Amino acid sequence: MTVCEAGVKGYAKKGQLCYVCANEIMRSQQHIYYSGHRSDGKEGHIFLHMECATILSMRLIHDVMLDDNANRVVHTLRDVRNVFQLQREEE
Repeated sequence: MTVCEAGVKGYAKKGQLCYVCANEIMRSQQHIYYSGHRSDGKEGHIFLHMECATILSMRLIHDVMLDDNANRVVHTLRDVRNVFQLQREEE
């Protein structure tokens, strides 16, 4: 069993609510879902409109970068960027 699963889906179950805005995700709307294990060991799911997922991710990044330990994150992002640059050079 995986720790988490995430992705883009092209359909939603009737009555599925967005985790961010709490509005219903219509069946025709693409949405993001996340399925993972909570700290209490139970499985949890969240569903988000594409726009709401973008807003939430920007808020999370903002909060992380405000932390005094943000240098860790900056170094990780720099490492990821370097890996992608190396991959492009090899192509």
